[in-house]
Amino acid sequence: MISSAAVNMDIDRFNRGIIEIQEKLFDAEMQVTRLAIDLLGSCGGRISLNIEIPYLSISTGYRTFIVETFFFDEDLNRLAVAENSGLVAAWDEIDIQSKELIVNETYMLLTSDRIFNRLAEKEDIN
Repeated sequence: MISSAAVNMDIDRFNRGIIEIQEKLFDAEMQVTRLAIDLLGSCGGRISLNIEIPYLSISTGYRTFIVETFFFDEDLNRLAVAENSGLVAAWDEIDIQSKELIVNETYMLLTSDRIFNRLAEKEDIN
């Protein structure tokens, strides 16, 4: 039996709330994807990583995906991640939290490499 509170809820308010959440998630998805493309562009379209993300596919079910390469697949014109096993996951198959983790890890790796290279240059000068 449905409670009287459920019958009296403001459906329009909930619909607006759901739509607002979906819009913000879409915006976040676009921002993360743009940043991913920019980051990969700054490192030649491919970078080695070592992170684990959740992954769900029809063929393998739910599993942990060990991202070892993040790259732009020029043949299929898409962002993708790969494991050493050869399994490749398209960017669109990955959830937003995992995308953010991949972008953040890529950024941190590129930033730390840049800092290390600048420090190495300073040591070479002295």
